[in-house]
Amino acid sequence: MNTGNNTAENVELHIRILKDDKIMFVPDIFNHVKGENKEGLAGNLFYKCDKIVPGERVRIYVFSNYKNYLKTHNLDTLIYNKRIDVHKPAYGPNIINLKHSLGKVEIQRQNSILLRKLNY
Repeated sequence: MNTGNNTAENVELHIRILKDDKIMFVPDIFNHVKGENKEGLAGNLFYKCDKIVPGERVRIYVFSNYKNYLKTHNLDTLIYNKRIDVHKPAYGPNIINLKHSLGKVEIQRQNSILLRKLNY
């Protein structure tokens, strides 16, 4: 969310995700500019958007293959709808960097994540 008083322009987002993860933005204002997530455990993706106005909120959803998540984070079980500690920031999902035309943005990080099972 842009909590400032000015429009953030030329916004750049760097996300580290696990292999085969998919990203969705709501609203869909970010464009993928480089990076792939095909080799190894994790990959880096870079996105850009023209602007985020004051008060505008962008949600980032990461859709993961939970088998990869469990294996990467050495978890032997997965409990849905219960917060779990964030593991090794070198893996994903994790926002690495966020900046705009006036400089780097402070990222308020949570120390846990909530996993939800999607039923199709």
